[in-house]
Amino acid sequence: MYPQLAARQSAQRARLPFVVSPHGMLEGWAFEHGSPMKGLAWRGWEGPAFHGAGLIHAMSESEATSIRRVTKNPNVVVIPPGVDVPDSVREADRRSIGARIGVGAECRMVLFLSRLHRKKGLDLLVEAWKGLARERPEWRLVIAGPEGDGSGAQAKAEVEGAGLAASVVFFGEASRRERDVLLDLSDLFVLPTRSENFGMVVAESLATGRPVVTTTETPWNEVETVGCGWIVRPDAADLSRGMASAMSLSRGKLQAMGEKGRRWIANEFSWKTSGARMLEAYETAAARQH
Repeated sequence: MYPQLAARQSAQRARLPFVVSPHGMLEGWAFEHGSPMKGLAWRGWEGPAFHGAGLIHAMSESEATSIRRVTKNPNVVVIPPGVDVPDSVREADRRSIGARIGVGAECRMVLFLSRLHRKKGLDLLVEAWKGLARERPEWRLVIAGPEGDGSGAQAKAEVEGAGLAASVVFFGEASRRERDVLLDLSDLFVLPTRSENFGMVVAESLATGRPVVTTTETPWNEVETVGCGWIVRPDAADLSRGMASAMSLSRGKLQAMGEKGRRWIANEFSWKTSGARMLEAYETAAARQH
């Protein structure tokens, strides 16, 4: 977009370092499935911005790898964003939203919370759920997020066609408060994404104390090492396997896994830690310029 070009030109005229943070724009899936204009923009002005940046901020090692494929600029730094630990939700909100989605004390809940887009793997989740819902009738799947590319409408049609409407709730776009309550109500979080430079919603789920099922296409492989989740391939069969493993566990065991994740996020992804690293990176970039 033009503001990025204007900002770079202004920085160059003032002889100031400029920082680029791509937020996933250079991930392989994004390039392969994006508009042809992306290639034109890269050759015209985005590529030179990366090649001449005083600092390129990647949010994960996997994103840094994607960046290094397309530029020889050595000034790449990996700093994950800070993660907020949500406040406790109000009991009135729990009751209200629990009633809205039809999840009571006898039900257990899987939550998908993201943009309804093919990139996020909603089609894989619906396909996996077809078998899981019949095997685990006590579980409900809640799908929350704004429509992205028609994937939400397609998912609804598939759910209804498979006779699974009673086990799936399409919540729609959720406010910040509603997101916190949905996470609080859930037993398990799932993001079957095909591409993710960081996956903030995974971090937020872990910060809430909810174990996660996500894919090899995120930078979250450590969830299995920490013991707070499952990593699967982005295909329906492997997703079904991982979710079945999670859904077979008792509430107590899932809560214990979630607590491991909550401690990990609080220790490794605090704003204090990320902020200090960002300050150091900016000071280094400024020193290089002078």
